[in-house]
Amino acid sequence: MRSHVAGAEPAAEIGTRVARGTPAQVLLSAAGEPGAALLGAGSRGIGGFAGALPGAVGQHCARHSPRTVPIVRGRWTCRRRR
Repeated sequence: MRSHVAGAEPAAEIGTRVARGTPAQVLLSAAGEPGAALLGAGSRGIGGFAGALPGAVGQHCARHSPRTVPIVRGRWTCRRRR
């Protein structure tokens, strides 16, 4: 599945895939591929002091990635398709 980010200049391609390995290993491997511009990571935003820190995967990626790693906080919800 590939799509383009609306309003991005130039258009950014976003890809999806299924891979084996630990989350950090798989993300870092993808970030090292040609054409990768950045690696986005999420933080669950638990709240309080712990919520101010990125999760273990985000921290590992930020330290070891060859690309910029923005860590995005937000409330995640899972919606079921009907």
